[in-house]
Amino acid sequence: FFFQAEDGIRDYKVTGVLTCALPIFPDDAPPEEPTGSFEEDTAPLEGITVSLATIPTVLVMSGQTERPVQLTATAVFGDGEEVSVQEAATSTDHALTLVGVPADTTAQVQVVTDDLDGFVQLYTTTITTGSNPAWVPEITAESLLPDAVEPGFLLAPLIRDLGGGVLAVDSKGRVVWAWPQDDEGLDYRPTRARLSLDGTRVLFFENAWDVTDEAQIRRVSLDGASEDAVPVIAGHTDFVEYTPGGYLALGWEIRLFDRRQIQGDSLLEVAPDGTLRRVWSVFDSFKVDLSHTWPSYYPADTTVEDWSHINGLTYDEDADEALMTATFNYGVLAVNRSDSVLDWMVSDYQGGDFTNTDDEVFVANPHSVQRVDDGILVFSRGEPTEPDSCSEAVELSLDFDAMEAQRAWDYGDPDCVLVSFLGHAQRLSGGNTVISWTTAGLLDEVTGDGTLANRTSLPAGIFFGLPEHVPSF
Repeated sequence: FFFQAEDGIRDYKVTGVLTCALPIFPDDAPPEEPTGSFEEDTAPLEGITVSLATIPTVLVMSGQTERPVQLTATAVFGDGEEVSVQEAATSTDHALTLVGVPADTTAQVQVVTDDLDGFVQLYTTTITTGSNPAWVPEITAESLLPDAVEPGFLLAPLIRDLGGGVLAVDSKGRVVWAWPQDDEGLDYRPTRARLSLDGTRVLFFENAWDVTDEAQIRRVSLDGASEDAVPVIAGHTDFVEYTPGGYLALGWEIRLFDRRQIQGDSLLEVAPDGTLRRVWSVFDSFKVDLSHTWPSYYPADTTVEDWSHINGLTYDEDADEALMTATFNYGVLAVNRSDSVLDWMVSDYQGGDFTNTDDEVFVANPHSVQRVDDGILVFSRGEPTEPDSCSEAVELSLDFDAMEAQRAWDYGDPDCVLVSFLGHAQRLSGGNTVISWTTAGLLDEVTGDGTLANRTSLPAGIFFGLPEHVPSF
């Protein structure tokens, strides 16, 4: 809408749409009935209710309508902030879930029903979300460049001594979704959280305890009404959904060498039908250096030497490759899921396929990897034993024709944060990068030129595991 005023043209926000039919007909023709209508009513829509879900920050629009319609729900809160969700198609049965309103927040909820033939109804109501559970800590966020922060939420497991779980946090540090970890699983601690490919569930990973134990990929519906779990024998640290209902995960494997128990890692696949398959083993492609004594991070037995220490996992659908980060050779490994072969590897130390054209080493103790347009983005944890070592996010450009690689971009905290556990970096669609400095209790979003745009902080002794930035629910 434009309003012509004496001092020029002013923009006005569209707050509603009037749909109508204006028939044109000769004077002797009968008038036609309008085909569109618009109703705004504070009375409930017939057959549709708006309520809080099992998770009290989640809004649910549910019920049945006489005619097939498509629901769109928008919650407006705070200083004009809003989140929206729309059904994929028209239906008479409705169950629409809206995530994004913080706890203890009053929002105006607008529900629009549209039969796609011109009949539209609008219903508005006010609803107040519930409080966060007691295990959720106080989270603070500082927006240094608010206009540069990309829209979305950080979905992350919360790691603490007792009472952890999974949270979705907005850029202002407000919790919009929370799900507790079962008391029985407190020894396992969730390490990774992701949104399911179909967008209907939050997935998070709980480690196995040893090679005979089952890890759990727990799956919780957005409204919290249902939960189930996918077992992964010997699974640990990270997983990814490679196809709807199908998962890849890291798994422990122990072999005996000269009476020494050496722990390596496998790539495991859980097909949509639940079938478990070992896709690849590090023992298949590399020889253990027995001249070296490896440290033990295996929780069930401190005499087991942790050799390969593969810890980060993602999936490149176009190439059908699982990308993994490995500590034993400071490398990134790409394994073909279907063919079960090691396609390529980036490493300065053992068997790398790419020539390093820089003076700088690729990465040290890598702990996450993501395929980006010209290469890979890696979280480089650094050298814990070196006093001047710092963790950083590193982008490596990969030339597959010349088989050359070099650093293209990196970012380290100006105060030199050195992470002792996990660590993660994710490139967003707009070019920003989200970095989890796990044990420092910090989540940062930085711009392409390396400027800190937003920082989310946790209290001392609490930290996020491997997060995922979700543009919207």
